[in-house]
Amino acid sequence: VNKHLVVLFDKPIDEIEVGYLQTLYNEILRSVEKPRTAHTAKQILSAIFNYAIKRKYIKENPAKDIEIQKYDNQVYFALSDEKALKLYDVIQNISPVNKAIFAFLINGRRRGETLKMRWEYIDFENRIYATPDTITKADKSFSYPLTEDIAIALQELGTQTSGYIFPSEQGEHRKD
Repeated sequence: VNKHLVVLFDKPIDEIEVGYLQTLYNEILRSVEKPRTAHTAKQILSAIFNYAIKRKYIKENPAKDIEIQKYDNQVYFALSDEKALKLYDVIQNISPVNKAIFAFLINGRRRGETLKMRWEYIDFENRIYATPDTITKADKSFSYPLTEDIAIALQELGTQTSGYIFPSEQGEHRKD
């Protein structure tokens, strides 16, 4: 972020206007792979200008009026039919444990959450599963539908009532 904001270092803070910042923000968006960089730059600038207001160097925060552009953070890729069939064959022939892990991953779970899953979090009867705050990156508990592919993959493992779904040899959850 600093390399993008260096152009502001020689400019007096009371001469920086929203139009200049908007142009800078748009240039950052165009020049980086991750749009989050531009949003972080805006947050840093806003904090700096708020501090300048507090110290009575300026009266208003020009960064607050920067228009945040919408962006699509989806990753798109295409496979040829031949490669898609090869991938399908590989997936069909993986171990039951890896198939279950893969089922969680393709349904949007993070790797760390998946490897820490316990049988107690699965409710086959109501077709839901939970990720408690102790295993999520967001430190919040969530419930998700137990999709057909996850349910089948878990049943292939041999369902249990407690313990890690993907235990390591030491009895803890897998880390790899």
